[in-house]
This record gives sequence, C-alpha cells and structure tokens, in this order.
Amino acid sequence: MSKEKEPAKERAKNAPNVKSFKMVKPAKPTQAEMDAAAIMAAFKELQVNEFVKYMRSPWRIMWHNFLAGVFRGLGLIVGLTVVFAILIWLLAGLVDFPLIGQYFEELKNLLEQFAEIESPR
Repeated sequence: MSKEKEPAKERAKNAPNVKSFKMVKPAKPTQAEMDAAAIMAAFKELQVNEFVKYMRSPWRIMWHNFLAGVFRGLGLIVGLTVVFAILIWLLAGLVDFPLIGQYFEELKNLLEQFAEIESPR
C-alpha cells in the first residue's frame, strides 16, 4: 500500500516519537571560529573585496594610472609656471637695488630667455 492511501493510524505508528527527541543546545563557538569571524568582519570593514575586484581588472588599473599621469603632468606645468612667474616678478623688483641690481637683471634676462625657448609656439 502506498503512503497516500495508508490509514492515519498506521502512519502514526510508523512516525518517530517526537517526545523521544532531546533539544540540543548549540555548541559554543571555538576560538578559531571566533577568530575567523573577526577576520571576516575586518575584511568587510576594510572593503577588501572591492580592492580584490580592482586588482583583478588590469584595464581599470591602466586607466587609473593613465589619468594619474595626465594630472601629474598638468600639475607640474601649472606649478612651474606659477613659480617662474613669481621668480621673474621678484627679480624685476630687485633690479633697482644698487650694486647687486645688475646681477639680478642678468638673471632676470636669462630666465626670460629660458621661458621663451621652452614655451611652445
């Protein structure tokens, strides 16, 4: 006889006794399990999975390095322009000093010539 057609009393006889099962307390986690949980929490906090995804994408790394190089180059150009402009402005003011003015004028002329040579036309 199949189980669907088996009478309810027969099924109750064959069923395990629910009262015979004991409730088992969950086991206390071991030190290794607690350490592993702490490491996983630290990884989530540090977003290690995002870093691993980034490191597995060589095109993304190359793109970021390219952009970083472009902006470093632009920063160098802008920074040197500002430094040379301030230096020439200061030297132009020092040309009027007696005795040392002629040396500052020569230095100023050298910097202006350098700026003309190095500037793209």
